Amino acid sequence: MDILVVILKGVITVNFLWALYFGVENYRMTQSHSWLFLDLGLGTAFILSLVRLVKEFFYTDFQQFESIIVVLEVVKVNLIPFVTAFLLASALAIGRERISAVIPIGKKEEVPLRCGIEKGITYLVKEETPRDGYQVFLDLLSRGYQGLLILRTHPDEVRKEYTVDVPILWMSRLQVGDNAVYPNVTVIEQVIEEFFEHKGNHVVLIERLDYLISQQGFEKTLQFIQKLSSLVYITKSVAIVHIDPLTIGERELMLIEKETKEFREKPQELEEELAEMLLYLYEKNRRGRKPNLREVTQDLGLSRNTAKKRMNMLRLRNLIILKKKGREKVVEITRWGEDMVR
Repeated sequence: MDILVVILKGVITVNFLWALYFGVENYRMTQSHSWLFLDLGLGTAFILSLVRLVKEFFYTDFQQFESIIVVLEVVKVNLIPFVTAFLLASALAIGRERISAVIPIGKKEEVPLRCGIEKGITYLVKEETPRDGYQVFLDLLSRGYQGLLILRTHPDEVRKEYTVDVPILWMSRLQVGDNAVYPNVTVIEQVIEEFFEHKGNHVVLIERLDYLISQQGFEKTLQFIQKLSSLVYITKSVAIVHIDPLTIGERELMLIEKETKEFREKPQELEEELAEMLLYLYEKNRRGRKPNLREVTQDLGLSRNTAKKRMNMLRLRNLIILKKKGREKVVEITRWGEDMVR
């Protein structure tokens, strides 16, 4: 018996078993047909690999175990078409549910909402850029919500400024890359409906509604907002829709406002020690300096654990963000944090 062959087949068998374990976990969380067929393919491939491994041990005495070897060979030959069929079915399913298959599942427990946000409401953010919308979105993500971003801004640019691990779809007539979605209200409706089908709490942010209006016309876009508001209410989700009010007429803006609720920041009260740290970070940032944890502990005379705890509390309230700079993280105050200090 060639020991090297046995070792290689053993490694392959273990790898298939390991992949099957993660596949089953993903199917359990997503209930996606893609993962179901992929798991069937991986399970069959594992059995096939196990048969090939076991068969090696009977080759030591071929004449004595000839009948067993023949049976194992027949089993192996018959398993191969099943592996191919399941993998093909998985590929077809991925093509149909490409979006829903990659949406990560968040925490299932009920979480309190912040920023005055209520479930079942579609919020309208009227800004040149949706900075407030992103802060609300990040706040809900930190509380276990599943998130989906549908943007006109390219995903690479968004990830440079915000640390988000959610699906980001780029509205573009040029269908370049897996994340591109055609700016068609019917297509976007289908994506959101599939997203809301997953268990748990959901939040979706749509940037640049004016872009959709320019591509689809105002009437179709208004109908889309009306349907979105109903869908959000029924599923008890949260939607954040951004538009630059200078890009649309007064009448059109009024009609959109009737279908949505304008987002207004809920004032926050900070404990004295958090207010002190926030003021310190504001002054540092204003002078062009983004301090790291070591600088914060030294300048404020705090222990590392105390400083870290207070920074996390500020981060959860969306008053600061942590950004990577080389091997360490630096602190930057958000617009909400600046408004609170001023």
